[in-house]
Amino acid sequence: MLLEKVDALLLETYYDFEEMSTVLTIARKETDLPIIAHVSMHEPGILQNGKPLPEALKELVELGANVVGTNCRLGPFHMIQALHDVPLPEKAFLSAYPNGSLPEYQDGKLIYETEPSYFKKYAADFRNEGVRLLGGCCGTTPAQIKAFKEGIAANLDPLKKKIVKKQSGTLVIAERQKNPETPLFAKARKERSVFVEFDTPRHLDTSRFFLKESKH
Repeated sequence: MLLEKVDALLLETYYDFEEMSTVLTIARKETDLPIIAHVSMHEPGILQNGKPLPEALKELVELGANVVGTNCRLGPFHMIQALHDVPLPEKAFLSAYPNGSLPEYQDGKLIYETEPSYFKKYAADFRNEGVRLLGGCCGTTPAQIKAFKEGIAANLDPLKKKIVKKQSGTLVIAERQKNPETPLFAKARKERSVFVEFDTPRHLDTSRFFLKESKH
């Protein structure tokens, strides 16, 4: 690889973390070149095996990656959401290559509808999450990359300290009435009804989905 004048290796679009870990381990044994390691997510912040993004990136640094981050599928907004919980690595830099958008299939073609101005709008937000290497994945063109550059051109220095924004939520459920509950159909006849759907958790921690009844 040195004879081919390669400056660095980019491992990207790995949804399977075990596969990424294996390839990174082999690559690090074979070369001293800088390695950029990108995982990909179906949902912001969680890999397909349930591993949280901060944990995954930390492991990649320990395996020898010089730059760690994420690319593909998610657009700028959702990728920034995924980076909220990611601290600045001590021995590596953060990277992000968002998609142009989620693709839509129209007339036999995949269409990405995000305008370059959308990338310019969120460029500083990537910097504020600690990203040092910013690029684009599916659906991006030189116009989006130019917009990123314009968005961080206001003399923004790289972020050196970051306060991790832990995502937490509180669910409050009223106590069950002592009297028998009103059948749903009867309740709906008298007042407005609100239904809430809980998505299946993408990880093994289900503590937020269950409440323990207090004993009096």
